[in-house]
Amino acid sequence: MVRRVGDDWFGSPRAEAEPPPAPVTTRPIEPPAVLWVPIRCPICSSKECPVTASPKPNAPGLRYHRCSDCGATFKSLERAPIRVAT
Repeated sequence: MVRRVGDDWFGSPRAEAEPPPAPVTTRPIEPPAVLWVPIRCPICSSKECPVTASPKPNAPGLRYHRCSDCGATFKSLERAPIRVAT
């Protein structure tokens, strides 16, 4: 028996196999997160600076703090996360 190109070992023609699908690379779904940076007093660099007030909803991300060590008052502003194109 003469084997032809495309025949399997039993002499019958092979079915044309479809090429395997291209691998799909996906990133895992991550829950939205915010990078948290500890607040420090600008006067004495203490980390003991609780939030004393948050203004009305028309100014989201603005927080007022009072340092527990030196008594200085200051405000912090949250920024929207920066998206990096990949």
